[in-house]
Amino acid sequence: MKRQLAAALAVLLITGTAAGCGISGSDSSGKENSGDSGTSADSSGQTDFSQTDADMFTDRDYETDYDESSSVHIELNGSTAEADSDSVQISGSTITITEEATYIISGTLDDGMIIVDAPDTVKLQLVLNGADINSETSAPLYIPEADKVFVTLADGTENTLSNGGTYTAIDDSNIDSAIFSRQDLTLNGSGNAASESSDSWGQWGGGAPRQPGGRGGAGGDGMRGTDPGSAGEGETGGAPEQSTPDQGASGSGESAEALAFTESLTASDSDASADTEDDSSTSMKGIKSDGDMMISGGSFTIDSADDSVHTNSSVTVSGGTFEIASGDDAFHGEDTLTVSGGTINITESYEGLEALSVSIQDGDITIVSTDDGLNAAGGTDSSGTTGGRDGMFGGGGGMGGEPGGGMSSSSGGSIEISGGTLDINASGDGIDANGSLAISGGYTVVAGPTQGDTATLDYDTTAEITGGTFIGTGASGMAQTFSDSEQGVIAVSVGGQSAGNGITLTDQSGNEIISYTPELSFAVVILSSPDITSGETYTITVGEASGEFEAS
Repeated sequence: MKRQLAAALAVLLITGTAAGCGISGSDSSGKENSGDSGTSADSSGQTDFSQTDADMFTDRDYETDYDESSSVHIELNGSTAEADSDSVQISGSTITITEEATYIISGTLDDGMIIVDAPDTVKLQLVLNGADINSETSAPLYIPEADKVFVTLADGTENTLSNGGTYTAIDDSNIDSAIFSRQDLTLNGSGNAASESSDSWGQWGGGAPRQPGGRGGAGGDGMRGTDPGSAGEGETGGAPEQSTPDQGASGSGESAEALAFTESLTASDSDASADTEDDSSTSMKGIKSDGDMMISGGSFTIDSADDSVHTNSSVTVSGGTFEIASGDDAFHGEDTLTVSGGTINITESYEGLEALSVSIQDGDITIVSTDDGLNAAGGTDSSGTTGGRDGMFGGGGGMGGEPGGGMSSSSGGSIEISGGTLDINASGDGIDANGSLAISGGYTVVAGPTQGDTATLDYDTTAEITGGTFIGTGASGMAQTFSDSEQGVIAVSVGGQSAGNGITLTDQSGNEIISYTPELSFAVVILSSPDITSGETYTITVGEASGEFEAS
């Protein structure tokens, strides 16, 4: 079954270390950080994601202009190349760039590499101007040493970087992708490019993704950045193992991530694009980082067999537009997952948003899931299978709001909703907190099914609402409502209701407070709003039936 991740990259900054390159001092390779861009870090080395685009990017990161007359020209001609400067060393089909300059690359290289091996004080620009570079056994673009490299796609051009399916060791770097950089890398420009890495390929720039050109083989990453001081460590799950010169990568059955980073990823004002094929049972992630990840802008279309966005640490989304279909989690963080802006439309997922701690502060989020919409779990991919209702079979607050027992003392997950709009259509639990749930703002709608061991709300310890609007429907058998509130809550069983039966809540004066039409059948309605006052009586109309209920 084919799963693809499609998009386009305007500016993607790949930082080499978790501290980024926006502060002075030394990174793990011992070189001085230039401070021109990137995330900052505190004294403990933790990535600081509280910055704006202006903090993370400089004018140089967005600069796509170049002077053609003063640039170095590299013309690829099949099996070798020609250049008009001694700063370009050509040995057969291996082209090595050694000095600071702007390099314009065009033509076709059938089986070779562009290597940037310059002093660690050098910033240089590579302009892809109709370049088609294939390496059968390594990365067509490899950056072992430089201070920073800017890759610009020339306007109106088509460019391709591809790998033939094997990765043969040429040094101590664990090269396993079409673009492999051990240093800071910025990708910009308005042209088109596809980075093909066997079954996984990335595309950035304008226009539609180009399909892989039949060079399938080992699964690998489309684009990858790695800590300069940790070559061979921090592997992304399932990436092809580094082969020796006498042994090719096995590839068959390996997983492949479209965009993977071993430390931290920061993307801003970017459109990321890649396409990932999987003709076996391979698990594939769309965008993956072993370290902290922040996405603050751009347009992303991801269709992945495994998690669409995954980090082994924490992920923050503060902007951008996402169209996601995932065979597993749409967004997964081992530690925390924070959404403070952007538009996220998840049309298919097993679970929508999952992390040990989930915080929704702002943004417009729509989730369709075959299991939980939101899940605060133990932090790992399999953590959602235990704890919560799964672990204690129905504990927590009943419809009367009494908190439950069971595994609550050992449940450390949390879900906090303080703003934004959230629309969940879940075949499992709408919101599953293996720990606590707190809603203090925003507009949250949950539609859950009537069948099976599911609930609109499922929590271990407490579920508190102090602000915002909550509208929930779902099954009655395992139903829980809020255990504590600072505004009125109405939770009622309404029998078996069909999808499409409208729900209306009015006060004693006939003023409409809430109107909602669930997309799934339901047997329970849970409503809370700042306009609902505890102790007052309200009328709920469901379809043709209505009744009066006192808010708790």
